[in-house]
Amino acid sequence: MIDPRLQTLRVLHQWGTVTATAEALHLTPSTVSQQLRQLSARLGLELLEPAGRNVRLTPAALALVEHADALFVRWEEARADLAGYADGVAGRLRITGVATAIAGAGAGAGTLSGRTGAAARGAAPHTAVPGGRTARQ
Repeated sequence: MIDPRLQTLRVLHQWGTVTATAEALHLTPSTVSQQLRQLSARLGLELLEPAGRNVRLTPAALALVEHADALFVRWEEARADLAGYADGVAGRLRITGVATAIAGAGAGAGTLSGRTGAAARGAAPHTAVPGGRTARQ
């Protein structure tokens, strides 16, 4: 949910011209220019300055591109973290039971595949595990 106009500014920084930016984003040059004007107005800062027949990013725009790059990296990290929830493989796991029954099971637990303790690690029955307990299959 990052302002898409920031992506337009990032692509302009990468490609250097409004025309190349429009082609890269599958937009018209007019749409690219309009998005950049809107972003400039929203921020109350000049983001572009004329450079012959092209435009150049102002120092403020270059600073904004750096922040936008960081935002997009964090957004992708967030999407990757949330992908597990969409697939149903992430969330909270709650295990309950009687203390004596679960005391040994917790020592080697680490997978959700139905195996626990020594079996999850491929160890033989009665193999010692950390804490001095003996793991049983």
